[in-house]
Amino acid sequence: RVTASNLFLLCTSYTGDGVEVLANACCLQNIMTQGNGGNGIRIGSDTAGNNSNSWTMINVSAISNGGHGVYCHDADVNCNAGTSVNLTCLLNTGDGIRIGLSQVNTWAGSLCENNTGWGAKLSPSVNPQMFQTFIGGDFEANTAGQFRLESTAFLNFIQVGCVVSDAGTTSQNTIIGAGALKVASSTAETVTVTGVTT
Repeated sequence: RVTASNLFLLCTSYTGDGVEVLANACCLQNIMTQGNGGNGIRIGSDTAGNNSNSWTMINVSAISNGGHGVYCHDADVNCNAGTSVNLTCLLNTGDGIRIGLSQVNTWAGSLCENNTGWGAKLSPSVNPQMFQTFIGGDFEANTAGQFRLESTAFLNFIQVGCVVSDAGTTSQNTIIGAGALKVASSTAETVTVTGVTT
């Protein structure tokens, strides 16, 4: 396991991603990445052949980056089985958290505020079996909206205190106590909702 800890990365002219996780069992702890032209943190790669599974982030912040705060996506779907605890994503040009091709990750206590995109957006292009778990946290004041599940986001467990937008038609997502639910397409919708006012 490789661990990077206690770092503050302030960039003023770098156009790429602040931190890239491109190996198995990497741990980021007490890290802030700010001002990158790309994403604050990238887990996975657009190029095939990497294994970024079993990642961990603890007390990590991604602030004022030109892309997403955290972008979790891998061409081979090899950025799985990860855990994020107390992640902060603020003032990013993209989404606070963007998840593409990735499965079986847990996100606990994420703070995503004042991002130009969504607070969190689950948006895989193919292979819809995502199995993402979001527990608690705070998603607010994001320009596009607070939490978005695209139609390809499948079998996720979402327990957050904000409006959750689910565009799925057969997505089978479980959304608990989300305050309100917006469904873009209700045809054959199989979302399970508990404790939600619609």
